[in-house]
Amino acid sequence: MIVLIPVSRFRVAYELARGRPYSRLERRVLEAIAGGGATLHTLTTAFHVHERLMVESVVTLVNAGWVAVAGGTEATFVLTVEGSAAIDADRDPVSVTVTQANPQILVLERVSGQLARHADARSYNRDDLADVWQSAAIVGPHIFRNALDEAQVQKLLPRGTGEWVRWVGPITLASKNGHFLPVDVDQQSGEVRGLPPSWRKPLMSHVVAAARRRRAQDAEDTALAARPGGDDGQRKQAQTSGEQRRRPSFISVTDAAMQRPPHEALVALGPDNVLVGTDAHDRALKTALDSAVHNLLLASPSIDRDRLTVFLADAVAAVRRRVRVDILPGSTPDEFGQDAVIDAVNRTGYQAVGNDGRTLLRTGTQATGSDSSLLLYDDASGRLVAVVGDHDWLGRTATATPVSVRLADPAIVGNLARAGASLWTSGQQGTDAGAADRWRHLASATEERAAKAETEAESSVTTAATSVEVVIDDEHLITPPENDGAARVGRFSSEANNERYVARGLSLLLIGPGADLVTNAQTQS
Repeated sequence: MIVLIPVSRFRVAYELARGRPYSRLERRVLEAIAGGGATLHTLTTAFHVHERLMVESVVTLVNAGWVAVAGGTEATFVLTVEGSAAIDADRDPVSVTVTQANPQILVLERVSGQLARHADARSYNRDDLADVWQSAAIVGPHIFRNALDEAQVQKLLPRGTGEWVRWVGPITLASKNGHFLPVDVDQQSGEVRGLPPSWRKPLMSHVVAAARRRRAQDAEDTALAARPGGDDGQRKQAQTSGEQRRRPSFISVTDAAMQRPPHEALVALGPDNVLVGTDAHDRALKTALDSAVHNLLLASPSIDRDRLTVFLADAVAAVRRRVRVDILPGSTPDEFGQDAVIDAVNRTGYQAVGNDGRTLLRTGTQATGSDSSLLLYDDASGRLVAVVGDHDWLGRTATATPVSVRLADPAIVGNLARAGASLWTSGQQGTDAGAADRWRHLASATEERAAKAETEAESSVTTAATSVEVVIDDEHLITPPENDGAARVGRFSSEANNERYVARGLSLLLIGPGADLVTNAQTQS
């Protein structure tokens, strides 16, 4: 029996960036500029090349941000901080090119909210299903949202080695109610063909139930037709009418293609990267406030007036250093709503740095509605550091012994920064998208660092590393791999609504040695 699952198609536009090593000439020019006193004339004379070629080399280094032009009677070239760091690390510069990638069509099934690439979940227009429409079972929709954000789609966007996603959007709804994914249910064995592997767990029960209902309805219709005066002509007429609209393109269900591996990273995780207990999280938060150079984001599942007051007092020193501190509660209690949070944040910011307070210390106009527990900040080395777990940073309902993982691997932290941008979007009304864009740019810069490391083979990760994948919202409804080395750390809320579950939160799926550390910590807690 054919069972039809309602889906919607989304068209996702995005930009890809890639880097390539420069020629050895640029490296030598960089070293010459590091010696001091370099001008266009001295460089041209030293390398015995045409002045035009030297201009191109210097412009390339300037565009890379590694060389600057100093004033004087004759323009003198000097290294920037990034250029000096590259010299010390013996790294070659890379050229960054940005291209508009081919837009991707993603499919959202409207039963449990899972996503897949169209190649992995081939959907059909109703007209294409004319031959099977009258006899098929149809699963009723339960998901009615018509928007996706970059955190939900980022892992499904194709990219090659050495490439990273520079920008995502716009994400537009291309099909709302007109497409279905056909799957084939064997009524004898109960086997289901045509479901993408990651959709089987959240959808299987719905598909089987729809097939059973249709089978019962068919049996009842057959019994009615067998009675004197029974007539199934109306159904045949409807089927004929559907067939005449156009020639259908759907022929049969084939086994779903093996889905592409999720966007994951291999990370070296040690005991120091696993935070266990409230004290360890308090120390991590203090380190973040003391170490943050430009940006800090704290997403807390809930919020309490007293704990917010303590955090704001601790954040004043960072704000005075011109660190942008973002506070995003998932929910607020009735006695201390988001308006009260805004007042407290604005008051503290003004007292700390005057009128700049509302720019440096911010919260959204509404709670995010997510159970995410996320701490993000940039340190003096320019890297992003993330802490993901089940700790309620600003709420009273903290887990007795919270467990979190601290990460600085750019391939994963870049994804988390994009998730932070999405949390800002869900917690901010109006057209002010400045904070979300700031985290999007940080995500792109962090992913660029990961792509360059991949291209330059700088990674020192060994076979003993831990595989880490970011899990967002409804992806939590998918059962983790049945693997002794798998563990999930993070938080999400799941509530029943109209016979379905909606998940909002953020987790990390770990497979490997680091997962064992997390599992042991969670068991002890």
